[in-house]
Amino acid sequence: MSAWAVPGYTEERELGHGASARVVAATRDDTGQQVAIKYLSPRLLRDPNFLARFREEVELLASIDVPHVVRLFDYVEAPGEGAAIVMELVDGVSLHEMITRQGATSPESALVVLKGSLLGLAAAHQLGIVHRDYKPENVLVDGAGNSKLTDFGVAVKAGERAPVGGTPLYMAPEQWNGEPATPASDIYAATAVFYECLTGQTPFSGRVEHLAMQHQTAPIPVGLFDPPLQALIERGLAKDPRDRPAHAVEFVAELNEVADGAYGADWEERGRSELGRRAAALLLLLLGGIAGAAGGSFAATLLGGMGRKKKAVIAGAALGVFAAIAVTTTTLALTGSNSSGSPGTTNRAADAAATNSGAGGTSAGGSPTASPATTGSPTASPSMTGSPTASPSATGPTTNPPTAPTTNPPTTAPPPPPVITTAATSPAAVSGTCPAALPSIAVPGTISSNRATTVTYHWARSNGTSTGAAQAAIPAGGSVSVPDSVTAASNQWDITDTLVVTSPSAHSASATVSVACSYPTLTMPNPGTQQPEVDDPFTLSLTPSGGGGPYHWSQTGALAPGLSFSGGVITGTPTTEGRFLVTITVTDTEASPQSVSVSFIIDPEIRIS
Repeated sequence: MSAWAVPGYTEERELGHGASARVVAATRDDTGQQVAIKYLSPRLLRDPNFLARFREEVELLASIDVPHVVRLFDYVEAPGEGAAIVMELVDGVSLHEMITRQGATSPESALVVLKGSLLGLAAAHQLGIVHRDYKPENVLVDGAGNSKLTDFGVAVKAGERAPVGGTPLYMAPEQWNGEPATPASDIYAATAVFYECLTGQTPFSGRVEHLAMQHQTAPIPVGLFDPPLQALIERGLAKDPRDRPAHAVEFVAELNEVADGAYGADWEERGRSELGRRAAALLLLLLGGIAGAAGGSFAATLLGGMGRKKKAVIAGAALGVFAAIAVTTTTLALTGSNSSGSPGTTNRAADAAATNSGAGGTSAGGSPTASPATTGSPTASPSMTGSPTASPSATGPTTNPPTAPTTNPPTTAPPPPPVITTAATSPAAVSGTCPAALPSIAVPGTISSNRATTVTYHWARSNGTSTGAAQAAIPAGGSVSVPDSVTAASNQWDITDTLVVTSPSAHSASATVSVACSYPTLTMPNPGTQQPEVDDPFTLSLTPSGGGGPYHWSQTGALAPGLSFSGGVITGTPTTEGRFLVTITVTDTEASPQSVSVSFIIDPEIRIS
C-alpha cells in the first residue's frame, strides 16, 4: 500500500499497477460502498501541465451520470503527498476478453453493445467531449448483460485539433490525418467494434501503415452480413465523416428501427440475456484462475459516482485522467490464468496500455503489427498517443495470500425501473398556403414508468441541434409530457426529432416533422417611365407582393447621377438630365426562390420656369 491513502476508505486489495498508476479495491467507511481507487504515479504528479488540465476537466467528466458510462465519484489531492480518483467498481469483463475467449456474439447481443455504447458516447458528446479511443478493451459487460464505457484517456473537446491518438484498429480516417475530433469519429470506432462483435475479427488488420491505407481507402467488408446490418455498418464506417450519422442518438434511432424489423421487438432482451450468460461464465472462469480474487468484485472497472467528502483538494477527472484508468482486473485475471498455457496468453489490453505510456507507437514486442490473432481476436495495436495521461500497462496478480475462489455467480444490482418513451408530432406536416411566418411545430413526447422514478432526457434533432439535459419526476404507473418545439427553416423542410431518455434506463423514440407549403406567386408592379426634375428631391418605392420574405434586391443599369438604390427604394436628387434604363430584381427566400424583375426609364428633366 502507498504511504498516503485516501481518507475515509479501507483498502482491501490491489487490483493492478503500472507506470502511470496503482489501483486498489476499497470500501467507503461510512456507507460500505465498494469502489476502485486509482493512485496517480509520482511521475504524473510532477507534471504541472498534466495536473492543471486534470483538475480543470475532471468536473466536466464527473458530471456524466448515465448507466452506460463507468462513474467517477471523486478526485482527491493532498499537496506533497499524492492524488487519486475514486471510481465505480464494476463486476464484469471487458468486451475484448469476451470476444477473445468466447468468439463472436449473436447479432442481437452485438446490437445491444452498440446501442449502449452509442448512448454512453452521446452523454460525453453532449458535454462537448470526443472519446477518440473507443475499443473492446474499454467496454465492460456485467453479469446482467449491461455494458459500460470507460477510459477517456485520449479524449479531447469536439472540434479541437490534437496529436494523433487512438488505437489504429478502430481509428476513423480523419483521425489518421490529425483533423479536428468530432462525434463522427467515435461513431466510426463503435461501428468497427460492432463489426468485431459480429465476426470475431476487426474490419481491417495489418501493420500500422497498412491500417491507415485501409481505413482511408479500402472498401467496407460487409459481404458477410444480412442487408439490414450491412446498411448500419456502411453508414457507421463511411470514409467521409459527413456521411456518418451526425449524432450518436441519431444512430441509435436507426439501430432501433433496423433491429426491430430484423430481429423482432424483443431483440434487446434476448441480446442482453446472452451477454449476461457469457459474462457470468467468463467471470467464474477468471475467478477460478486467479489467486486472491475472493468474492465477485474483482472486476474490470475503475470509474464511478458517489457523494462528496471533505478532502485536501477536490477537482474533477480530466480528459486525460481516464487514460490512466485502463488497469483492469480482467487484465489481471488473464495474467493469472495463463500460467497453464491456455489460449489467449497474449493480452491485447495490456499490450495496448503499455504502448499508451509513451512508447512512441510500437508495441511491447517491438513490432507495430495489428493483424488478427489465432484466437479470432486481433492482436495488440499500438496507441498513437504520447500523452503523459496514457494508460498504464497491467502487471501480474497481486501478492495477497491466496484465498479459495468463489463458486457463486457474481451478484448484480436489480434492473432500473422500466421506462417507456413515445413521441409524436402535432401537426405532423404543414401544407397548403404558407403562413406569413414559418411555423413553429410542437413535438409532444411522453415518458412513462410503472414505478416512481426520476428520468433524465433530452431531444436531439437531425439538423445537429439539441436541447440540454432535463429531468422529470414520474409517479408510479404514471407518465409525464416532455414536449419539444422546432421552427421550420424553409417552406420545404423536414427533420427527425428524437426523444432520448438516458437514465435510469436508456430509450429513444423519433418523430418526423415536415413542412411543405407554397407561397403565392411573387409579383411587383412596373412603375413605368419616371420624369423627376433636375435638382429636385426624388423618391420611388417598389412594392413586391407574394413569395416568402425577407426579400433580396439587385439593380442593373445606371441610375441618373445623384440617385441611389437600396432595399426597393430609389432616392436622391438628380443632377443632370438624360434617359437612364434601369432593371430592378427582387428575390424571395423560400426553398425554391422566386424572382421578378421590372425595367423602366428614369428621365430627369430641367425645370422651365
